[in-house]
Amino acid sequence: MIQRFSCLQRRSDISQGRFSQHWRDIHGPLAAKVPGLLRYQQNHVVDASQMVKHSRGGAEVDGFAQLWFADEAAMKQASSTPEYRAAFSDLPEFTASMSQYAVETNPVMEKSVTGKAVKRMTLLYCKEGMGIDEFRHHWFDDHAAMVSEFPGLRGYLQHLIVQNLPLPEGPVTEAGIHCAGALEMWFDDSDAMEAAFASPQAKSTVAHGDVFLSAATTYVVEEVELIPAAQPS
Repeated sequence: MIQRFSCLQRRSDISQGRFSQHWRDIHGPLAAKVPGLLRYQQNHVVDASQMVKHSRGGAEVDGFAQLWFADEAAMKQASSTPEYRAAFSDLPEFTASMSQYAVETNPVMEKSVTGKAVKRMTLLYCKEGMGIDEFRHHWFDDHAAMVSEFPGLRGYLQHLIVQNLPLPEGPVTEAGIHCAGALEMWFDDSDAMEAAFASPQAKSTVAHGDVFLSAATTYVVEEVELIPAAQPS
């Protein structure tokens, strides 16, 4: 499968609550009708506190959309359908700008918690002048093994950005979020997350980020599954 990963910024004249309500209750069902869409998840930002010592990137977001298709051809074909156009036409009702990407996912630790959990997402920015192959090596090979040792970690996925996807012309503008990757982490609850990041393992892992990161912007999000992942038969 291929995943399209999007960073959304709400309109400045609406609240976070109105943004989330429209995105979840009105836009979500529209987007879920797009042909070829195999899985669709929204991630609504509920806390933008910086949880690591790294500087934040230059742009903030209000939510992350994740859409999975069988392959690149299916993703491109979906964008030409009436259902896709209807969903995209609704975006200006709550979104001012966005950036979207195709990503390569490294499933370091599949999510192993069910029901209510705490999810942390982070946008990663690579050091100036560092190529994607070097960034990938540091993050996928070295950093992933260190993060997997966090106490209380219940899931960890890395998403390397391999292509910036252009937006169709319209009132929703390009947000210009030039990150190199995004990650997802799950914990049982807030106490477990705080304990994990206070651990010696986390401190040495965050320090290792200085090798390949210029910034890391962290969020706590609420997951909304519009089309759940298919369960193995």
